[in-house]
Amino acid sequence: MSALATMAAFSGRQDADQLSADALALGEALDVEKATLADLLVVRSIVHGFADRTVQSVMYCREAARIAEEAGATAVQARALLNLASVTAVEDLASAAEAARDAITLLRHVGNPLMLATAVVNFVIPALEMGRWDEADETLQLATGTDGIDQPFLWHHAALVHTLRSDTVQAREIVVRSRQQGIGEGPQELAFEALVESLMAHVEGDSAASLRYARDCLGFADVLGMRCESSRWSWCASSRAAYELGDDAAVEELLGLLDSLPPGHVPPLLKAERRLARARLASSRQAAEADSLFNDALQALRTLGSPWHLAHGLVGAAQHHQCGDVSQAAALLHEAQETASAVGALPVLERVAKVEHLVRRSPVADTVSG
Repeated sequence: MSALATMAAFSGRQDADQLSADALALGEALDVEKATLADLLVVRSIVHGFADRTVQSVMYCREAARIAEEAGATAVQARALLNLASVTAVEDLASAAEAARDAITLLRHVGNPLMLATAVVNFVIPALEMGRWDEADETLQLATGTDGIDQPFLWHHAALVHTLRSDTVQAREIVVRSRQQGIGEGPQELAFEALVESLMAHVEGDSAASLRYARDCLGFADVLGMRCESSRWSWCASSRAAYELGDDAAVEELLGLLDSLPPGHVPPLLKAERRLARARLASSRQAAEADSLFNDALQALRTLGSPWHLAHGLVGAAQHHQCGDVSQAAALLHEAQETASAVGALPVLERVAKVEHLVRRSPVADTVSG
């Protein structure tokens, strides 16, 4: 039975589905101890998660955490919680952050650095998307400093935070250090490194490289799914870079990728960013519906609340209005500036300044001021 669970964790999706179900059924039939049963539930939850069966994944994780807590199996409880954080991060950021925080607390008592590192990174992404950037940064610094954890994927998340705040020098040093230590060859590690490379290239003004790396990251979506944080963020990075390059074909390809998925497999962030991509595409083609598409996209992004994605969306909308409604463009840039300033997103502030300069130089602006 333990062998079945191990095989499930490392098998392809179809095999993992059957093996994890068989292992759990056998565990119940043999009336195994609660700690083992909870562990089997965690494995089953992970399999559901990779298959985009989010509701089932959450159910199994929560039950695993409850049973493990009853049994006093702290390590298993923590494992259930860190996986709960991962699967709920797509649609319930607050619950994901709370579950990850609880896992971090438990794992500091258990003394498992690898699992602790995983719990930390499972906290970082929802914290960033909720606008709690300082908390994400502090949690990473505590893990790499006081806790002394030295894991490449943990350092990659630190590089991500540095990049979002325009410190690509420090971010690149971290990436180089991780490579020297030997990056893991798993799809999650490789995908996240490609994501960081894409965002660094974007911050440095190289949209072509940003698009190339983001596409590399999306290449792992067949394995990781589009709900994975690297897939979500890299789709957004790809869409933004393609728009900046004027590559409508790439934008159409990205939209086709999401449109090919069942609606329930497209996470809320990408539903909002898909609206933004369509608005940008309409703007580049001077379509009449561009204004309403931008309004819809910005409303969706405001509801989600991720400062990075909202601020970039606001700047994109301001660019759309800069040669028409300059007062609207100015209002959008002001909102983008406030959103980015609240979390220290310097790359967005630099982009705001560039667009503001263009708005001031716009002939329409001269007409309005005159």
